[in-house]
Amino acid sequence: MVLKVLKFLLFTLTLLLYCSNNNQNHDLFLLFDDFKEEQAKAYFSYPGRYSDQELKNNVLEEIKKLIRNTKTTLGIYAYSLSHPEVIQEIVNAHKRGVKVKILGDNDKDYTPLIQNQIPLERWKASGLQHTKVMLSDRSTLFIGTGNFSEYGLTNDWNGYLKLKVPNNMQNELEEFLENTYTKPALILNGFYFINSPDYGYLSQNAIVQAIENAKESVYYLIFDHFDPIISHALRKASRRGVQVIGIYDAPVDDEGKYLIENFYGVLSSIYEDGNTDVVNVDGNYQGGLLHHKTMIIDKKLLLTGSYNYSVNARDKNREIFIGTEDPKIVTSFMEEFDRILQKSYRQENKNFYSYEIRLPVNVTIREDDVCIDGHTFSDPILEVGKGIFKTYLYFDKVDNQNCIFRKKYKTISTKFSLNKSYSFSGNDEFWKPLEIYSRYDNQVFYSEEITGISIFHTSKPFKYVAPEYVYFPTDESISFSIANTNLANTELTFWSPGKEIKTSTVVSTNFGTGIYISNLKTSTTEKKQGVVWIEKPEEILFFCFCKKGEQLNSSIQLFLDVWQFENSIQKYKAAEILGCYSDL
Repeated sequence: MVLKVLKFLLFTLTLLLYCSNNNQNHDLFLLFDDFKEEQAKAYFSYPGRYSDQELKNNVLEEIKKLIRNTKTTLGIYAYSLSHPEVIQEIVNAHKRGVKVKILGDNDKDYTPLIQNQIPLERWKASGLQHTKVMLSDRSTLFIGTGNFSEYGLTNDWNGYLKLKVPNNMQNELEEFLENTYTKPALILNGFYFINSPDYGYLSQNAIVQAIENAKESVYYLIFDHFDPIISHALRKASRRGVQVIGIYDAPVDDEGKYLIENFYGVLSSIYEDGNTDVVNVDGNYQGGLLHHKTMIIDKKLLLTGSYNYSVNARDKNREIFIGTEDPKIVTSFMEEFDRILQKSYRQENKNFYSYEIRLPVNVTIREDDVCIDGHTFSDPILEVGKGIFKTYLYFDKVDNQNCIFRKKYKTISTKFSLNKSYSFSGNDEFWKPLEIYSRYDNQVFYSEEITGISIFHTSKPFKYVAPEYVYFPTDESISFSIANTNLANTELTFWSPGKEIKTSTVVSTNFGTGIYISNLKTSTTEKKQGVVWIEKPEEILFFCFCKKGEQLNSSIQLFLDVWQFENSIQKYKAAEILGCYSDL
């Protein structure tokens, strides 16, 4: 309060000086950005039997005020929507003429809303409609980790964001919330949003890549953690000296227990939340949860939203994943982490790994198996490829074996393993080099041999290009044109889903900017769609194509989505839809 009074006095004094100055300087008012409405603000619940009641109800009151101030439209996308005070505000808004639309879960009880004739749609796709979102007048977005329930807003640990939505982004945001948005992510004022299940694998990838890039610290708060790939990345981070501290809802999930026993060094640790603030709801005790799905990297990057660390969140549920580097928001969530840490209990680590044992091995790739000579491993995680092709494959129930059936990786495996029918992992060249991590000890087996197609094993940047045409003059060649680009004598890779990956050398032709690829046998099936990569010394150019009237195969779309995410989304640049060039 004192700070606000001082700011007001300073503002008033400066305003008087400004008005008495004949040479008015309109830039002076730029000093008072703090008086403008904030573009982004964080809110948190404060559970606890002895918490200040005003502080404890701050999220509830903010939501009620948001609904009360809504003038025209109110969109709610919610898994649980049961707080009586929130429902009453929705009913009041509906009665005064606000157009209310609610998207709920297929199995949740929304009887009070139905009784008041509030328009309600139910999620009809797979999994849960698990989001927690309100959009007021298309201009104010309220979104977070907590449900709009009697206990979710006051008795669970949760975090929320309130964001102003620019006029030119309102249509795109509504498309995103309605799950009709066609791009892999929505960029809004320095925040990026990713939908599950359509792009859930990008959410998992964002978490893993952020952990892999961490330099100093990874702090996270999690309700459900059943993703061994994320655990693998966290364990590797602890090995390179990054401090990893995870706080789990009680009791700690199995993946948290795994990390208790398998972190490297003494910096990293797992905690169990101590929140016991429960309420009696219809005879059942509810609340008292650590309900966050929040990770903070190097105190600079925040990852949050409704996305728990599970295959259901990635592939089945309707989820929204959020990332930002907004310093004020990151700092607010860091303070939230510290508050929860003070009320949590460190779990005893009984094992101690100080370093990793790395063993070079000979790898044999057979039609169905990957084998290493002279060693065995248990429940391995394989790291295959580099750059945007980097893939993590998890195999469980493997006990002291030296071979694994390479198609038997678990669904939680990442990226190009997802589409088993057409994935790149079906190609032998994709598997060398590779690293095999034994999940329950500190041994790592690695192949020193680099063979096969170079695009799988490069960290060069990938650049999308727009060809002027693509066609097949003969069954032995493909022809395309890229304006103002000399590609003579560069390496070319051609792939059509489910078919063999083929390589050749680009040679210039005598007609304009056309490029002619010799010794590249194609078939009628392969002409329908594919991807072409052209490897230059400093970068790799690529484009996709498909026959007129055809849709892009999901494997090609996956490649494009991953490329867009790694090259655009993390830098908060608008992601463009990468089109499909017709086979003319």
